[in-house]
Amino acid sequence: MSSWRIFAVLAIMLGLLLLAAFWWQPTDDLHGRTLLVWASDNNPARVDQITTFNLEHPQDKLELDFGDAGMQKVLLQCSSGIGPDIFDIYGKNELQGYVEAGVLWDVTSAADQRGFSAVKNMWPGLAEAMTYEGRQYAYPCNIVINILIYNKNVFDYYGVAYPEKVETWDQLVELGRKVSTEGTGKAGLDGPIYGLARITWKDFFASQRGEFFDPAGHLLDLVTNAELRKAFEWHRDLIFKHKLALTSVQLQSMGGQGGWGASEFNQFASGKFAMIAAGNYALLLFGRAHAEQIKEIAALGGKIEDIRDPLKRPLRLGSVLLPGFAGHTPCYEVECRMAGINPYGAHREQALDFLQYLTGPSYSSLINRNEDGMPGNPKYATLGVATQADDLGTAQIHQTAAQAMAFGYSPRSSPFLLDNDVAQVIMGEISRLESNPQIGIDELLSDAQRQLNRLLRRNLNHDPALKKRYVQSYAGRKPDPAGRAL
Repeated sequence: MSSWRIFAVLAIMLGLLLLAAFWWQPTDDLHGRTLLVWASDNNPARVDQITTFNLEHPQDKLELDFGDAGMQKVLLQCSSGIGPDIFDIYGKNELQGYVEAGVLWDVTSAADQRGFSAVKNMWPGLAEAMTYEGRQYAYPCNIVINILIYNKNVFDYYGVAYPEKVETWDQLVELGRKVSTEGTGKAGLDGPIYGLARITWKDFFASQRGEFFDPAGHLLDLVTNAELRKAFEWHRDLIFKHKLALTSVQLQSMGGQGGWGASEFNQFASGKFAMIAAGNYALLLFGRAHAEQIKEIAALGGKIEDIRDPLKRPLRLGSVLLPGFAGHTPCYEVECRMAGINPYGAHREQALDFLQYLTGPSYSSLINRNEDGMPGNPKYATLGVATQADDLGTAQIHQTAAQAMAFGYSPRSSPFLLDNDVAQVIMGEISRLESNPQIGIDELLSDAQRQLNRLLRRNLNHDPALKKRYVQSYAGRKPDPAGRAL
């Protein structure tokens, strides 16, 4: 065949392929349905959540895109016009970043009309996390707030009555000594029992409604931050003075000794801690441990009712609110994963169906039944939770978490420093404290201040617009202390 004929055939074939690609490309509606893409994680719970949405919204077809979740990918794709219709947002810093990049749709009016308003249809402590400069941009997918969960088997082992409430941190220390080897001298089946797990500086800080930033987003002076100082002191004393908790290094070592593994949740489930600070999501982990314990007892031919040693029984739980400091109203930090809408998406109006779905009874019930945190709408805080008594105290734990949400708050964020940067710096100083409790709190806080000032300078020097905004934020006020960020 001559060369021109070969090229002609190839040209015809290429044309046919292009034509086929045009006709076979995915359509915006599948049999009359609008395709909505949700960029989220690949949690197995998403299957039921998506299936239920599609059943309730026959005009839409929601699909999960877990490969493109994450802020950098979403920003790039949305800016290029190929982003998902809906995407998950983690924290106020991410929300602010999306808004300022122009890739998050203002849903304030629609939220008010369709019943997913941050003001009317959401826990009060979350409203600020969903808004930016007075406008709403998201709705919660699920929420986490810590409560105090206790192991009834450990309390039975020490002959201590289950707590009905614990109002102050001092009372918690007193209670912890009654249900631990440190306070009683009585060890467990395979070593010491510790009073408290997962109670850290963050809980002490939040219980005082602690803040790192002022309303304008300026970093507060850490050395004179009374709430942060007190949180550091209590973190140190809980480990080294009261000896009711462990350092992160000790926990890692403990995990290497076998048992339920490195997780504090698993150590708690095996009876090595009397109490733990966690959200109701922990029921998923505790449920697995409980089932495994029952299976092991059955494999040995035993009967639960014949077990006399409380520490050999399957896990049994109760819960109360976390305490606070005397004279302070209870306060707990709320964290959440939220969903927002791509303003450049072809189906942003239809995507509103999904945000409305998040505030409704069917989605809320799925969140509760799957132990996927808490729903955003307080009206359905415990919808779908089994009311009958069980070993894990499921109904009580969900109810306690709902009670805690009445005292929840979202700490302020700043356009000038990322929350993650603050957390990493503080955790670095906490690690130093745990390694050497003799280091003065002043030194730790001063070092944290220097590191954060350095990060702040870096951010401002890399972004002239941000630097201009920072300078303008001090207009009419006393200047930035010692020009620390300029």
